[in-house]
Amino acid sequence: MTSAASAVEGIELPDGYTWKPMTADDLPVAQGVLDACEAAATGEPRPHQIDIGADARHPRVDLARDQLLIVGPQGDPAAFGWLFPFDSGNAICEPNVHPQHPGGLLEAPLLEALERRAASRARDAGATRARLTTWCEDCEDRRRDLLLARGCLKVRDTFLMRIRLSDEVIHNAMTALPAGVSARPLRPPDDIPALHAATEEAFAEHFNFEPTTLDDFALLVASEVEPERWLLAVDSGEVVGEVLAMCREHDIWIESVSVRKPWRGRGLALALLQRQFAALHAEGHDDVFLGVDAQNATGAVRLYERAGMHVWRRFGVFEKML
Repeated sequence: MTSAASAVEGIELPDGYTWKPMTADDLPVAQGVLDACEAAATGEPRPHQIDIGADARHPRVDLARDQLLIVGPQGDPAAFGWLFPFDSGNAICEPNVHPQHPGGLLEAPLLEALERRAASRARDAGATRARLTTWCEDCEDRRRDLLLARGCLKVRDTFLMRIRLSDEVIHNAMTALPAGVSARPLRPPDDIPALHAATEEAFAEHFNFEPTTLDDFALLVASEVEPERWLLAVDSGEVVGEVLAMCREHDIWIESVSVRKPWRGRGLALALLQRQFAALHAEGHDDVFLGVDAQNATGAVRLYERAGMHVWRRFGVFEKML
């Protein structure tokens, strides 16, 4: 029996609903479930911030086992759960039920299957103790109660922030770069090792930090990143900070903002972010989003507010030890 079958074995679904093994052909269908959930949650016809196709291409992800699809009585996609495992044995996941199907009946079995799969991945990684992390928007009472009932604990808050750019916003705010520091786009492949080392150092103390190998980092850059949208700060040839913007459908997300410790407190992150905003506005992108740990120790929320962003949505971060 495959690991995928093991994850769902004995987990009952409502009458008419069945588990469907995931294939590459199902990725657009799964993305449609995510996007429908996002549109229902926001009241806007918008895509989900997760690009499930990009996740599926990652060598650490086993499509047939780490992503779970439930179809309804008419064969239509009813629910989708994704799992992303880390080498440490930890994993992140999210259960999603299409708004046209009964979330109260499908979310619990989907979450149970994701937990089983995460535990299996942790054992395969040789972890004696591993953590599964998921999120719940503050307004999602049913999901919060389900997570708590399954032994998950709320450990953190995270914000999704947003800014609508305009000529006025861009022209009225442009912080000078610190003396000796310049900003330029990423130049792959030459910049990749230095940028990888800089981001690993800058994020090492962040909540739920998971180290990334140079090979995985290079794969991300090659497969998902537009180099002109990764803005680097350089001091005497050394990479000291960065801001990455990535396009998701018609949305632009700030995926990464970091400054190495010796260069913090000098306005560098704000200056980089403002320059990234200006470049995006010049391209015609005026609606920009960003996710941030609400308890970030480096004051990231205040930084983004100074840059003109505002808190758009609030989520609790829940963890379960496996």
